[in-house]
Amino acid sequence: MKKSVALLATLVMFVGTDISVAAPKVHLRMATTVSSPHVWYLGAEYFAKRVAELSNNEIEVSIHGGGSVGNENAIANGLRLGSLDMMILSFTPLASLVPEGAVFCIPYIFTGYDHNARVMKTGSPVFNLMQKYVERRNVGFKVLATAGGGARCYLNTLRPIVTPEDMKDMKIRTVTNSMTKKIWETVGAVPMAVSATEAYSAMQTGVCNAIEASLALFNSARLCEIAKYLSLSRHEFVVTNISISDLAMRRLSKEHYAVVKKVAEETGEFVTKTGIENDSKLVDLMVQKDALKVNEIDKDAFIKLFTPLQNELAENLAGTKDGLELLNAIRDMAGEEKSENMSVGQNK
Repeated sequence: MKKSVALLATLVMFVGTDISVAAPKVHLRMATTVSSPHVWYLGAEYFAKRVAELSNNEIEVSIHGGGSVGNENAIANGLRLGSLDMMILSFTPLASLVPEGAVFCIPYIFTGYDHNARVMKTGSPVFNLMQKYVERRNVGFKVLATAGGGARCYLNTLRPIVTPEDMKDMKIRTVTNSMTKKIWETVGAVPMAVSATEAYSAMQTGVCNAIEASLALFNSARLCEIAKYLSLSRHEFVVTNISISDLAMRRLSKEHYAVVKKVAEETGEFVTKTGIENDSKLVDLMVQKDALKVNEIDKDAFIKLFTPLQNELAENLAGTKDGLELLNAIRDMAGEEKSENMSVGQNK
């Protein structure tokens, strides 16, 4: 009898010790619309690795990329409903939830890569404004970090774009929100409501014959297989947000949330740095791989056309009165830029 009691006590001690060692994991589902080697996907991989390291493998992150869980709005709604926990996306397609995000679509509000990096640094005045707008609207997620890094350019199947007149009648795939119609009709183009996940098939079938997006998307989505004219307009820059569902936050302990927040901020820096570095290499890569015809644009002609529209677009932004506040905050962070233009066919 005494031996049985002693054996039972030993088993209880063993089981108890085993439970304390095998701490339960927290599983976070992070989604994005792109695939590797896009910088957002690389950022998601960086986030997953660093979170595991800093949490002693107590936090596990699964990455759902390539639009496998839907487009931008589907991902945002997944965070709101709790079917997804985190996202790494642009602000601009989420303008139906956070209207102020459409301001980032206004052409030439950034003077270059350096300006974009300063503005999108986590903790900047613009970051604080976007966080305020998101929280005020109670959208179901919280912005942990922001990032910049990449420039948006024009890719099309018809001809080189040098002046605004060259865009006349082009059916252009773009981020769709309340102001894009006005922007692209200004150059005579026809904006098309096509998500990033559908861009390849839309170009392939002729639904659109032009696309404005990041160099990273052109490469990761293999769009250069179809469209051969790349015009380095750099009319817009990446405005990434790394956000977490309110429901996911409630599941995290104070310690786990601190890890997630810290790594999100690190990931923002990683995405900005990697995006800038990759842009300097992607043009040559796509020329060599896809025989692209690449040209610089008459930037002054485009700036002259779009600058008078900037205040009008920001002031008349549907769903908010704060568009001009955000635009002015971006302008206030402009400074003397390094030479950011990358010569065609030449890495820097």
